[in-house]
Amino acid sequence: MQRSLSIPEAIDLAVQYQQSGRLEEARRIYLQVLQLHPQHPEALHLLGLIEHRVGRNREAIELISRAIALLPQAAHFHANLGTVLRDQKELDRAETALREAIRLEPANAPAHYNLALVLLDGGRAPEALAELRTAIQINPASLDARLTLATTLGRSGDYAGAYAAAAEALRIQPDNAPALTAAAAALERSGRPSQAAELLRTAVTIDPNFATAWTNLAIALDDLGFHQEAISAHRHAIRLAPDDPQPASLSLMTLLRSDGLAPAEIADEHRHWGNRFAATIATHAAPSPPRNSAPKIRVGYLSGDFNAHAVATFLLPLLAAHDRQRIEITCYATSDKRDDVTERFRALGDRWRNITSLADSSAADQIRADEIDILVDLSGHSEHNRLQLFAHKPAPVQVTYLGYPATTGVQAIDYRITDEICDPPGMTEPLHTERLFRVPAPFLCYAPPPHAPAVAPLPLDSNGHVTFVSSSTTAKITSSTIRAWATILRSVPQSRLLMKHLSLGEAQTRTLWLTRFAEHGVAADRIDFRAYLDHAEHLSTVTNCDIALDTFPYCGTTTTCEALWMGVPVISLVGNTHVSRVGLTLLNSVGLSALAAPSEDDYVTTAVALAGDTIRLRELRASLRETMSRSPLTDANRLARAIESAYQSIQQRQAR
Repeated sequence: MQRSLSIPEAIDLAVQYQQSGRLEEARRIYLQVLQLHPQHPEALHLLGLIEHRVGRNREAIELISRAIALLPQAAHFHANLGTVLRDQKELDRAETALREAIRLEPANAPAHYNLALVLLDGGRAPEALAELRTAIQINPASLDARLTLATTLGRSGDYAGAYAAAAEALRIQPDNAPALTAAAAALERSGRPSQAAELLRTAVTIDPNFATAWTNLAIALDDLGFHQEAISAHRHAIRLAPDDPQPASLSLMTLLRSDGLAPAEIADEHRHWGNRFAATIATHAAPSPPRNSAPKIRVGYLSGDFNAHAVATFLLPLLAAHDRQRIEITCYATSDKRDDVTERFRALGDRWRNITSLADSSAADQIRADEIDILVDLSGHSEHNRLQLFAHKPAPVQVTYLGYPATTGVQAIDYRITDEICDPPGMTEPLHTERLFRVPAPFLCYAPPPHAPAVAPLPLDSNGHVTFVSSSTTAKITSSTIRAWATILRSVPQSRLLMKHLSLGEAQTRTLWLTRFAEHGVAADRIDFRAYLDHAEHLSTVTNCDIALDTFPYCGTTTTCEALWMGVPVISLVGNTHVSRVGLTLLNSVGLSALAAPSEDDYVTTAVALAGDTIRLRELRASLRETMSRSPLTDANRLARAIESAYQSIQQRQAR
């Protein structure tokens, strides 16, 4: 420290160095001050901030704690300690420090904001929202608080609130790429992908290196059916964030929907993800040893979809039918989203664990402590997945099932449960890193909703024309699918197609799809659109159609089961991968495998022939629900026994 400077002057100079990034020079001055005055609280505090800045959090915590002991009434000391403790993942201590800062200085907006971040880390979103709103009330110009509010509201399903928060951030800074991205995310989630894509194109123009904007642009483009453009945007995001597993994981679903890639190429992309983001973890993780013989198999089901989600339609009947003399159930939730369905899952399990806020290593420790025998992934590469957690090998046997129609690419996952129709022996083994375990088809069970309306009379008889329907996500509709649907419409005079999806409430998106059909000679007045409906209305809409058209190469599952339950036969195209053969296993289970066509030409021919067979349509309308209710597709006990036998066999294999 220069001798001509007083202590306050030296501190001021060091702060200037610190703010300009000249950290070593600032550090040198603080150390000189502390040599002269070892109990100088501000020097200790500021030196602690430098230690935090360079990643030495333990040293930072010690220094700031010493400063607090000397000057406990300094609110900013407590606030900064809370920030460091959060980075160190010590959430309880961080919360205590930040609440003390707020007690000392209630109008400390950064303390409220950082407390909100701590609460979010701990999975306490409602409390975090209150702190974010307080921070904004104190400092309306806080861009970070508004952006975090938008993100948090979006994750909770309040898309209107999320958009409003993002719009306020844009009012403060119109060219802010994160704010544009947050607004676009709210638009996309609420069914406005065209508007979302427009905002995201602006965001990547403003900041071409913002990986999140590129990922969200890919999601919007996927929803609009621009699969190749979506793949390109995903790959751009991956190049910008090569160490982030999420952009690469999200891209894999788009690859499955595309009709321009070979199955082997898609499988290689999954393997690459596993090798890049999971294999290195696995090399350092000791596999959990199998338990000694026990009367029950402890099964852990891990999912982000323990709520009103398509996966629940098939998982709830399985859990309800499990033989509790053989199976002990623990549910591991990887999402904070909760609703009435969540409570049903909680009631069906022996244990409920919300691991959303836990790091993978901590979650793995919890699973080991629960002594899980078989850990079941129900997400694959879909939203809220925790595939890297499986690389820690927290259970002696690890399985993937139900939630994702392809390999995970994670070598630490031992088996994938499927059936002999979706994955015929010798056909798809090379496309998987897991060993395939086949249960009798179908590999899942559909639980018809109690609110389903009665099957309506055949609409053709009253309308005088055939109405085709697709209620699949528009992200599954490829150029090949449109070509086939257009050919069917041209071949069946006066027929119409009803397309139903949330995004079809947006005028720009409807125009886009009409343009695509027009390119194949189908007039706009032959296409009808429906946007969001509640589930009972959705089923009523489906039963007022004559024939459902499946998407390809990514088949429908829930939508196919719903159509069949409402008396509507489904035409499906069969491929040579699991994702393109689900329609076949579902149709086969109700005796309609003839409606699963082996080629695009056969798909068209089958649809046209059924449309012309009024007698057959009436027969199916009258019998399908009863047929389905007596089929293996709705037999939960059959599936539960098959899955339990699979678990037992897999466990025995691993023990050898």
